[in-house]
Amino acid sequence: MIRFFFSVTLLTMSTLSYSYGNGINQMALQLQAMYNINKVKAEQGDPRAQYEMGGIHESGSQPLSIAPNLNQAFYWYSKAAQNGFIKAQVKLGNFYQYGFGTAQNLDYATMWFSKAAKAGNWMGNKGLAEIYEERGNFKKAYKNWKVAAESGDQESKLRLDNLCNKKPMVCKN
Repeated sequence: MIRFFFSVTLLTMSTLSYSYGNGINQMALQLQAMYNINKVKAEQGDPRAQYEMGGIHESGSQPLSIAPNLNQAFYWYSKAAQNGFIKAQVKLGNFYQYGFGTAQNLDYATMWFSKAAKAGNWMGNKGLAEIYEERGNFKKAYKNWKVAAESGDQESKLRLDNLCNKKPMVCKN
């Protein structure tokens, strides 16, 4: 619950700050304390804390005076992914796919998306489908779009339909 509060607080602090006046100062102090605790946990190897640190650095935090820093986000997501945190594996796949905070590397992106997909995360399948379709491996793209679409992701359903319209032989089985 504290972690949820921490994440929600980071996202809403700047929008609330003008409304609450001096009360926000106390909240900012509490937020800073929570950030410090989270950072210690991340440095000690807690994968959820590492993932949260990645998110803080990816988006930045005005109340904490942290500017967005994709290199730092990549660092923390890497730590969390290596520690088996599935959401971080997807994030790391995205960072490698688009070259955020690191050089673009579709082979590494594929590796991290595959780990997430094997763990049952449909977003890993979605990332794989994008890469396979871009590389012209339409059978693998179809398989992964289908898994992501079956999870209820509307974009994946549209992409699956588009693939089947362009390459109908791939979708017949």
